Amino acid sequence: MIFYYIKIALIGLLESFGLCLNFKFLQQNHKLRCFISSFINIMLWFIVIGIAIESLHNLTAKIVYALGFSTGDVLGIMFDSRVKSLVKMKGLRLRRVKKHQGQRRLK
Repeated sequence: MIFYYIKIALIGLLESFGLCLNFKFLQQNHKLRCFISSFINIMLWFIVIGIAIESLHNLTAKIVYALGFSTGDVLGIMFDSRVKSLVKMKGLRLRRVKKHQGQRRLK
């Protein structure tokens, strides 16, 4: 029974995390990434609908799913901010390398 609830929590987490990524891809106009993440989210929704029908009167399953979904939101925000900081650091490194290479050419 515990594995059932773990599965429900993980599905909620993956769905929410995938939605966060999907919205990010939409904002950045990444068509293929958006298509793939939307496809995965819809497939997860089929699983969610099946679980919802299967456990219609199971309050614990609903709470576990909500906790997993909420955790996915938080992880999606953390992932997004982490990626932004990594991109920013890499961008600074690239600028330094280009600037340094430009100074070598001048000499």
